[in-house]
Amino acid sequence: MTYSVPDRIHHELLNWTAWCWLGPWPHPLPPTRCGSAEGDYRAPPEYDMELAGAPQPLRIRPNAPNAEKVQAVWKRLPEKPRLALKAEYPERHHSRTQAARKLRMGLYEYEYHLRYAVERVAKEFGNALRA
Repeated sequence: MTYSVPDRIHHELLNWTAWCWLGPWPHPLPPTRCGSAEGDYRAPPEYDMELAGAPQPLRIRPNAPNAEKVQAVWKRLPEKPRLALKAEYPERHHSRTQAARKLRMGLYEYEYHLRYAVERVAKEFGNALRA
């Protein structure tokens, strides 16, 4: 059975993720040409508009004080829990199995470190989690 992050902490971690990704839209900027030998990449029309100075879409601003609390916890974490939390939230591009493999951990180890990190974040917000 896979570890499930409690909703109240999950929302704080999503807020932290949004805070981590603050910056110009689109973030990160899409490539303007193909990286292949053919070199025939065409940017999608919506990106052409953005690059031409079209207005940015409205974004919900993250709660910075709460995000900074999570960031402070993240900085204090040992290396493996820090890597697991980073892979699960701000850099989430893969399934947990793929993220664990990329970090050279087993899935059980990855989830153990993720749980450890989530428990530290929960303590910061006064929400001690039961085992």
